[in-house]
Amino acid sequence: MLTLAFMVMLWPGAALAEDETPPEWADVPLAAEDRHPGCKRVSFIPYPKDETVTAYYVIVNHADTAPTKEQVRDGSDYGDVVVLASGSQNDVKTNGFLINPSTELPADDTIYDTYVVIEDTAGNVSEPAMIELRTPVKLLADGYPKVGTPQAAGSKQVQILNQANGDSETTYGGACRRLLCGSS
Repeated sequence: MLTLAFMVMLWPGAALAEDETPPEWADVPLAAEDRHPGCKRVSFIPYPKDETVTAYYVIVNHADTAPTKEQVRDGSDYGDVVVLASGSQNDVKTNGFLINPSTELPADDTIYDTYVVIEDTAGNVSEPAMIELRTPVKLLADGYPKVGTPQAAGSKQVQILNQANGDSETTYGGACRRLLCGSS
C-alpha cells in the first residue's frame, strides 16, 4: 500500500486535497465551576471533536445580536453590540481547556452570552457556539463592610461589621482586630 507522501514523490504533479472542513464540536462549550463571589468573572471549557484547535470567544450582554464566526474571531465590537470581553486560546485539545477571561464584567449575578468558535490549523473556522454564563453573586450585602461601635479614646481596636450577601447575620471583625493590633 502506498503512503500519501510516497505517492507525491512518484507523481509530483498530483495535487493534495486541501482541508476545507471546519472543525467540529465534541460537546457544546460548558460553563466551568462557579468563580468566587464578587469576582464578576466567568469561565468555560470548549471541547473540539477530533483535532487540536485555537478557540476564540466574545462575551456580550444577554440577548444581544449574535455575532458571525468572523466577528467572534475578530473579537471587537460589531454593529451596535459592545463586546465586553474577548480573547483566544491556542492548543485546545479534545479533552477541553479551561478558559478564564480576566476581564471583570459589569455586574454581579447577571447572565452574559458567550460565543465561541474553534479554528483548525488549516484556517477553517466553526460556526459560533453560544453559552449563557452567569457572574457570581456579590460577596458582601449592600452597605457592608462598615465601621461598628466607636471605641474609647486611645483604644487600639477597631470594629468592622461584615454581612455576606444573602446572609441575615452580621459578624464582627474580632479576628481582624487582633491582626491589626497585635493583641489577643
